[in-house]
Amino acid sequence: MYKFIENIESLNIDKSEFNEIEYRLVEKLRKEKITLATAESITGGLIASKIVNVAGASDIYSEGYITYSDEAKNRVLGIDKNIIEEFSAVSKEVCCEMLKNTKKISKSNTVIVSTGYAGPGENAGEIFIGINIYESYFIIKLKLKGDRNIIRETTANISLSCLKELLSKTNS
Repeated sequence: MYKFIENIESLNIDKSEFNEIEYRLVEKLRKEKITLATAESITGGLIASKIVNVAGASDIYSEGYITYSDEAKNRVLGIDKNIIEEFSAVSKEVCCEMLKNTKKISKSNTVIVSTGYAGPGENAGEIFIGINIYESYFIIKLKLKGDRNIIRETTANISLSCLKELLSKTNS
């Protein structure tokens, strides 16, 4: 049910389009009449903010959740506390649950979720991004470098780029 991607290079992400990615993604979603929802932890609303900065985003963006704390992940998204305790909030297991539950709550065609460590600390830059497109589920594992704001901004941009690229692959 879930496809795990540990080599982001396989997605052919064009980092040069990061400055415009939200515009291109919203245009693509509007053209194809696809809706989007988000649930964010590490990015704290950056993904949603990038989307709603684009005129016409209300045509495709249904809802977003910022579930920064473990308690919010449980209360808002229904993530089982035992899964968080067993695997940690930054794990592919919790990312899978965030993705599945956000899809269920929102009923959107596509979903983006993010969880990770922004830093500082030894785990800084460890990220899991979840992407849902209709019945396809993808979990992308990243290891990023930089200060916490660079890590968060890069995670948001990569999330949008991954959705755009995976949409192209699943529609072809």
